[in-house]
Amino acid sequence: MATWEAGLPGIDALFLEWRWPVPGRNTTPCGTPGHTCDLHRQDELIARYTMRRQVPTIVWDKDLQLAPGSPLRSLPNVTVCEAALAPSPGAVSLLFPVADDDLDQADPAGLAEMPRALPLVYIGNQYDRDEAFKAFFAPAAADAGPFKRAEDRWKPYLDDPEAASVFAGPMLTHSDWTPDNVLVSPDR
Repeated sequence: MATWEAGLPGIDALFLEWRWPVPGRNTTPCGTPGHTCDLHRQDELIARYTMRRQVPTIVWDKDLQLAPGSPLRSLPNVTVCEAALAPSPGAVSLLFPVADDDLDQADPAGLAEMPRALPLVYIGNQYDRDEAFKAFFAPAAADAGPFKRAEDRWKPYLDDPEAASVFAGPMLTHSDWTPDNVLVSPDR
């Protein structure tokens, strides 16, 4: 089981998946329903390791959200990687584990019909990817059900059932077939 370091241990290098402000998610105060601490944790790590200690830092800008004029891009101890075949000036290409050619040739309906030894799971975001989700994830997910709307799935675990609305989305669902996928509240 993986554990995450909440403090600031001694490290030799820092690898970040770039986070950016997402209104209503990481721009709200800690403790607000739906809040995630990813953005201010990133700021804390950059301030401590990249800026103050000059630790070699890799920033993987998978969603191409790091501003072209960001001071991070000009620091000698920082390498910016982008999930792009033609990265922006000064950045390095670091693609996702699946080659674009493989995705271009994929048959979503055929893949959905293939037997799977493991449950279908997606952990991540779908920022601006609704069409890709509909094409690739939804056909396979249709065979994996039964699915509930994510906001309905999480209501029993929240102190304020209305807070479940932060989980709402056109493709955001949860399967009861993966009961180990549970939101754990610090008070439970």
